[in-house]
Amino acid sequence: MNDTYTFEDIDTVVWNCLQGSQNANDYLAYVKTMLGFKAHQKEALKLARQHWDNPNSEAFFNKALETVTNIANSGNSAAMAHLGRWYRLGSGVEINLELSEQWYQKAVDLNDGKGHTGLGRLCWKSNPNKAAAHFKMAVSMGELNAYSHLADLDRANELEHLLNALQTNEAYADYAYGHYLIRESKTEEEKARHIHWIEKAAKKGYGYAALMMAMHHFKGEMGFDENIEVAKEWCRMGCDTGDLASLMWFSNRFLYMPESQDEAAEHLMSASMLGDKVAQGYLGGWLVGRGKSFEEQAKGIVWLRSSVAQGHPSAMYNLADALRKGKGVEVNTTEAHALLEQGAHLGNSECQCFLGIDYMYGEGVPVNKERAHDLFQIAALQGDLWATFLLGITYESGDGVKQDLAKAFECFMEASKAEFPGAQFRIGRALMRGHGVAKNKPSAVKWLLKAANADHTDAMIVLGATLMSGDGVEVNYRLGASWFQKAADLGNAEAMHELATFHIEGDGVEADSEKVKHWMFKAAALGQSDAIDWVNENYPDQPSWLKDLKKEPQDLSEDLADEISKETSQDSSNETVVPLKSSDDGATKPKTKTQDDSE
Repeated sequence: MNDTYTFEDIDTVVWNCLQGSQNANDYLAYVKTMLGFKAHQKEALKLARQHWDNPNSEAFFNKALETVTNIANSGNSAAMAHLGRWYRLGSGVEINLELSEQWYQKAVDLNDGKGHTGLGRLCWKSNPNKAAAHFKMAVSMGELNAYSHLADLDRANELEHLLNALQTNEAYADYAYGHYLIRESKTEEEKARHIHWIEKAAKKGYGYAALMMAMHHFKGEMGFDENIEVAKEWCRMGCDTGDLASLMWFSNRFLYMPESQDEAAEHLMSASMLGDKVAQGYLGGWLVGRGKSFEEQAKGIVWLRSSVAQGHPSAMYNLADALRKGKGVEVNTTEAHALLEQGAHLGNSECQCFLGIDYMYGEGVPVNKERAHDLFQIAALQGDLWATFLLGITYESGDGVKQDLAKAFECFMEASKAEFPGAQFRIGRALMRGHGVAKNKPSAVKWLLKAANADHTDAMIVLGATLMSGDGVEVNYRLGASWFQKAADLGNAEAMHELATFHIEGDGVEADSEKVKHWMFKAAALGQSDAIDWVNENYPDQPSWLKDLKKEPQDLSEDLADEISKETSQDSSNETVVPLKSSDDGATKPKTKTQDDSE
């Protein structure tokens, strides 16, 4: 029997075989073989990122596989156990459970307990009793690591098995014992007394234990003070082992922190390259969202498609959104709708919401308001507060369901927990009118002010009108007009028209004919009917650009908007055409940072 190579030596053999490779998959295969225990993973991931755009480069891992196979065939049981694990987990090779069992059995035939441990892992779920027998045989051959696996199957003697596993002095044994003690603790103080076992495992190189330390420091648990920088340091230890959970946790927490963004992006890229569908969907959405050019966005589309291919619903929503907007990919509303249907079927609430909007407005499908309402209802039942907001709109308007203003108000109140300005506006309006709830004008003003301060232009208009009419508040023309001004500055056509009329008589603002013309022209360009009538009446001999104001807003070109802007002379910035749906119809989800959380 060839005992020249130990189990750890085989890891070194693999790493040496990969030197000089420019193929990212070689280094990723190495990371996967290490199972989150620290060796050369940090360097391997760096090289994988460096060579990711060279997929056709010569692969070296086959040389590593051939070398380890030769060592195994020479009678080395450590190499046999390695091959058994590779074929069991698909580490650098395709999963082949038959081959895995053969290599483990060869190690057993040489009286190596690692072979029995591997055979136990193969039948862990299908035949627990058989697996336990293998672990006991491994222990009898001196493979004390098997005690940790036996502890999971024999809960009645779990503590005894974990104590026996500590004899190995290995990181996982420390982690498993510490995890048990913390799980069985009755108080936070008792838990804190046992955290040193997790810390010990992390310092020995077990990546997941390092992540646990990071999370406790991040949250200020287990007797630690809340400290983000210390949390980062612990998580880096986990990332250096290639631990997927650590890579994702760092990305989720720090990708949107400018000082940590580059590092977080590298970890997210590493997790994506390792094949994690959640990471790929997150990275793809981030790249599409931040990309300033079609080419930059297209890189995100590649990751989104990879995530979708693995059945990740959130990626389906993000890819559908990109397909509709032509971000990094040609516009394809048919494919976008199909993705939303697929994601909705899988229970993704975002897909259900956007699919509901499709059916509500007939975008690519016949209008079906009943189905839209049902989709919003299903998504809301999952706790999606944006869905709850959309559901409230259907009850408020009676679209797809019998009108019920009381239910609508309940939905808006629930959705307001997410600080949605649209929900705040509708709560204020309902309280002002007594729709579905008793009138309460002071409370209404409070809610309208919340929405207005969040740049909700319809709330600004109602708040401004309330102040100018003295409805429940002291009359204040100047303050009221200022809210119309803010809404107009944010592109609300109704506010522009009203502001123009204020400038005619000087209501809350100075009388100014040039400002009247300025705001009427802008409102007309956005399709505001009263403004168009004013233009027709006051400018009967219209130049071509002014005649085009009669067109529907969706027919107006950016060039025309530019021309109107030049004519007004007040503002040289380009005006863009408003979408077919208003800013308050719920079709646009509030921009909140949503991430897949690996915790």
